[in-house]
Amino acid sequence: MALEKENKIYQDVLSLIDKKKFTDAIKIMEKGEFYKKKFFYNRINELSISKNIKNNFLEVGKYALSTDDYETAYDYFSAGKYLSDNPLFDYYLGECCFYTGNYTFATEYFDNYTLDGSLKLNNAYAYLYIISKMRGYEIGKVYLSRCRKLDEFLDTNYALQAEEFFKEQVELSTNLFNTEIDKIKELLLTNRKKEADKMLINIKPITKEQKEVVKQLIKNKKLYLNKLK
Repeated sequence: MALEKENKIYQDVLSLIDKKKFTDAIKIMEKGEFYKKKFFYNRINELSISKNIKNNFLEVGKYALSTDDYETAYDYFSAGKYLSDNPLFDYYLGECCFYTGNYTFATEYFDNYTLDGSLKLNNAYAYLYIISKMRGYEIGKVYLSRCRKLDEFLDTNYALQAEEFFKEQVELSTNLFNTEIDKIKELLLTNRKKEADKMLINIKPITKEQKEVVKQLIKNKKLYLNKLK
């Protein structure tokens, strides 16, 4: 019963913050123990973004992102982050990097966002889970667990979506990867080594198995070339 009452208070505070009734929300939060206080204050901070920064940098960047113009989006989000230091920009910079395949920088931005973010926190954990799974890192389980806890609190399902998205990515990647590997082998067998090397540099394996295939192909390139002799 006590837990239900506590959750009701949290939902009330969340509703007040999302309606931008910050003063009313803070009055409730300042009463006694409130272990989610940082989460809610982070949310207030993000929603307090100035109209100028929101319209001229955040919204323009989001539009560019929605049209897959990642370079333009990145520039606007970077400028917005510099001018306002609002953590929301870290999240969107992470998305730009994720969708251009720069997972190292995406991880850095999403990690930064989890320190001071709230509005997109479960999304950020979902992305971090996906990236970790793609790289075969065990920490992915930690991110998924955090995402699930937030889903339970916020009544969302980002953890499930992240798992489904990863499965879809692996399936798409496997089909594309196998096609590219077959093409590389064909190039090697027809003595087009430069073209094969270029494809090997650009190929992006996701799973451990795919990385091992690339590793073995590089190791055994000479065997394919020797078949021509």
